[in-house]
Amino acid sequence: MAELMNRDDFRAALENAIKGKSANKAPFSVAWASGKLSRDHLARWAENHYHYVGPFADYLAYIYARTPDRFTEAKDFLLANMYEEEIGGDRHTDLLIRFAEACGTTRERVIDPDNMSATTR
Repeated sequence: MAELMNRDDFRAALENAIKGKSANKAPFSVAWASGKLSRDHLARWAENHYHYVGPFADYLAYIYARTPDRFTEAKDFLLANMYEEEIGGDRHTDLLIRFAEACGTTRERVIDPDNMSATTR
């Protein structure tokens, strides 16, 4: 296993990786926040976003399984996040499907992997 970075180096690496890539400045986000998107735009976004965020708890589980046991705080954080995604209250993917349906699409279109755009794929 590769040597782990110390806390400060890891934080700096994360901050450098996301510098200038804030989602709230993306043209789509700006259009959404300013009310310029139609329900059809939002429905299509939800149909694609579902496939992007759907396996998120699986990604967390993968990281959890490979996190050394001595990092109990990190493992506890990952477990709490997985719980929130999959069990606690409404599952996030279910909320996304409800949003999509309110925008005029169907659950079937949202979960259909053949319906996502090539970019999402």
